This record gives sequence, structure tokens and C-alpha cells, in this order.
Amino acid sequence: AEWTVLVYMGADNNLEDGLINDLDEFERAGGSNDRIRIVALIDRAPGFDRSNGNWTDTRLFEVGRDRTGDAAFQYPPTIDTREIASLGELDTSYGQNLLDFLVWGIQTYPAQRYAIALNDHGGAWSGIVTDDTTGRGILNMPELQAVFQGALQQTGIDRFDLLINDACLMSSVEYYAAMSPYFDYVISSPEITLNPSFDMDLLTRALNRDPEIPIPDLGR
Repeated sequence: AEWTVLVYMGADNNLEDGLINDLDEFERAGGSNDRIRIVALIDRAPGFDRSNGNWTDTRLFEVGRDRTGDAAFQYPPTIDTREIASLGELDTSYGQNLLDFLVWGIQTYPAQRYAIALNDHGGAWSGIVTDDTTGRGILNMPELQAVFQGALQQTGIDRFDLLINDACLMSSVEYYAAMSPYFDYVISSPEITLNPSFDMDLLTRALNRDPEIPIPDLGR
């Protein structure tokens, strides 16, 4: 493929409905294809969103296209993609689980370019991705650095092309400095983002329209 987009969705908290919507946005844009592969891991919560079977474990998807004609901001959206696997109850705030997902995704869906999207709560320099079921805390910057360094080493990639932080408050100098050894570009918001936050439909359509788009243009 020209791009593989690896989407790590920590929906085991009060953002569950927003991240279900993000998954549906990928579907509405057409989902994965031979040029742009969209692969997602999502961990749901037991108490916030009861749509789409109300499962609460962690599941893997290669996102397909929308088949039920969902409209933008429809609630609840219908997830039409069948999961690749159910992984049981994983702690998405634990770095090893993110590392395993990245290495598996890169080895299974090789591409010329890679984008990694982290979809969840953000806390600026304190980190990103929380998990209410485990109550462990947040995936902090030292853990993230170890994860991305490990993923590069295990897959033989020099650097990733793009890190998308679909979360609040992640556009800080400290965070960018910590991520700069592993990514050419990082996109995030300096402020609180409102549910459903970044537009994954727009992202996917832009990549499909021009997979060679310069990443600063994609960011804008």
C-alpha cells in the first residue's frame, strides 16, 4: 500500500461514543483499500455507549466501507466492519499493548508510508490514552518514546511519517520534542477538542484523493 494508518483507540472511558463515531468516519470515507490501509484497535467501556452490540473488550479491525448509509454525526452510528479478532480486555494505557499493535500492523500491512493515530483523552506533557477499566493512569511520554523506538527497531523502519493526536491539549513543545526522533510530522490541538474531534472522514478522503500529498498540506 501507499499508506497504512494505524489507529489506536482508547475508548474505555467517557469518550466511547466519540471513538465509535471516529471508526464510523473511516467507514464513511470508504475504509481500507489496496492503496490506503486503515487498521484500528479499539477498547470499549462497559458504561457509556450501548450501541453496536455493547461489547466491552478490545477488538482489531481492518476498517471496511459504510454499508448502512450513516450520516455525519448520526447517533448512534452503525459499525458495519466485522472485527479481525477479539483480544479480550486489554489495558490501552499500557505501552506494551500499543507496541504490539504497531509491530503487528506494520508487519501485516506493509506500506511506503505510515501514519499512527492516537484517539483518546490527552493531557499535554503528562501523556495520552487512559483506560477506566484498569485505572492504571495515562500512557506517559517516557513510555511513548520507548514504544516508538521499539516499533522502529523491530520493524526496520527509519522514521514514521505522521503522528495524529486525536485528543485534547497535545500541541505542546515538550510533547513535540519527545516525539521528534520518531516522526517526520506530528499534528495535534493546543486546546480542548470537542467530540468528535478530528475528522477521520476528511483525513481518509484526502489520502485517497492524493496519496502523495505533502504532509503539511494534509495537516492543513
